[in-house]
Amino acid sequence: MVSDSTLWKTLKVVITGNIISYQSFNKKEEMFGFLYSLDIPTLSDTTRQQLEVNFTLEEVKSAIRSFPNGKACGPDGFGIKFYKAHINILAPLLLRMINDSITRGSFPDTLYDANICLLLKKGRDAGNANDHIGMLIHSDQTGFIPERYAFSNTRRLLNVLYTTKLPRAAVLSLEAQQAFDQIEWNYMICALQKFSFGDRFMTMIKRLYSRPKSCVIINNNRSTPFQLHRGTRQGCCLSPILFALALEPLAIAIRANQDIVGIKHGTSESIIGLYAHDVVLTLSDMEETIPPLLDPIKTFGQFSGFTINWEKSVLMPLSGNLNLQSVHNLPFKVAPDHLQYLGI
Repeated sequence: MVSDSTLWKTLKVVITGNIISYQSFNKKEEMFGFLYSLDIPTLSDTTRQQLEVNFTLEEVKSAIRSFPNGKACGPDGFGIKFYKAHINILAPLLLRMINDSITRGSFPDTLYDANICLLLKKGRDAGNANDHIGMLIHSDQTGFIPERYAFSNTRRLLNVLYTTKLPRAAVLSLEAQQAFDQIEWNYMICALQKFSFGDRFMTMIKRLYSRPKSCVIINNNRSTPFQLHRGTRQGCCLSPILFALALEPLAIAIRANQDIVGIKHGTSESIIGLYAHDVVLTLSDMEETIPPLLDPIKTFGQFSGFTINWEKSVLMPLSGNLNLQSVHNLPFKVAPDHLQYLGI
């Protein structure tokens, strides 16, 4: 029988080893080369200035009211009900702290702390930024974008399935590996700068992601705190937008590659559709398209953290004369007559 103390020591060794591996990732040169080779849309001067203004008291109160009740507290033990009950006292203090922290370039250390609880898994308003996100992200990406909906991606895919008559056409569904938890912050910051966000806005993002720490809780024992370097912050209303912006350069690279051939309908061409971490590609001339498609996906994953689970990714041919024997070592599965996308 293994004692609790021995088990805990073993768990600490395993956790520490994974933390060291977790902290060692860095590919700046490749990241910069990838991003600065792309024609990425940028914010206008007017929009950039709108995102640079100070927060207001009403915005802080609105943020407090928007949080749902019943969520877990942070390490300090104060839940959202406490903030709502004392909103008139706390909101002015929070406003001073937020604006002062942005000016000084650092939040209080306690704001960076978090706990991670391991749970058994069954089976296997972002404010002004939200208003402007649509001008930076192509209509191919619909997740978390105001007035864009999942059914648009589903409808477009069904149109391709039922109307295309192109030879050697196929649909490729990509399964991302824990996408929201894997985005590298160095890459995310670099991508936001390439989108031309202003200095004050970038300072706010950098402060949020500069020194967060977490502890792993097992059997009510907390591990040694460790620095986080990847993953959008859970529960933050800005996280979905940051994830969508971080993913957009991959879509830009795929659309810009002339060797990747999509499926044309009249004057338009459908190549890629994105909803959160679900990526679907509609492709033709598969034998020639597959190699140049895999290169940017794998390169992007090396520095961004957005990597594909190829074993769960599926290609479905749309024509009977598709021959992939000339393409060696395909990383994904080929399903002759079905695939699942957005629950359908």
